[in-house]
Amino acid sequence: MNQTLTNLCRVAHEIGLGEDNERAAQRGVYLAHAKGVNLRYRFEPGTRGPHSRDLARDLAELGETPPETRREIAGRELAEPYRSALAEVRNLCQAPEETGLGQEQWLNLVAETDYLQRTRGMGAQALRDAVQVKMPQASQHLETAIKALAEAGINPLAQAG
Repeated sequence: MNQTLTNLCRVAHEIGLGEDNERAAQRGVYLAHAKGVNLRYRFEPGTRGPHSRDLARDLAELGETPPETRREIAGRELAEPYRSALAEVRNLCQAPEETGLGQEQWLNLVAETDYLQRTRGMGAQALRDAVQVKMPQASQHLETAIKALAEAGINPLAQAG
């Protein structure tokens, strides 16, 4: 297994997302990237949030790797500051109970919120409008997503307020 796949396997394990749910893994790896754990994937706008074709390819390849190999790699100790950063991302990947959102909906909302602000420089109102159009079912939880991003040290509205 090459180093890229090894790193991806370790990150996916640390944030609690497996390669079996490609959409959730895409969002989780994006959030790890936003937190400073850069696996060198380039993200572009996707249907429900940031997406990387190279990451999709690597997730598929990782899925073909024998489970015992993935378990052995995932069990290796990560160095700081990666371990702490990924622990925060792992917490961020869990939908707050009060939202009633499933993990995938929550990940879409959180990743898209950060991506729109980071790549398009959207202020608070423009972000609300964009999320309302793109994710109407989850948009009522935008403030919760912004707060969760801030608590994880990923604050999409730091400048936009």
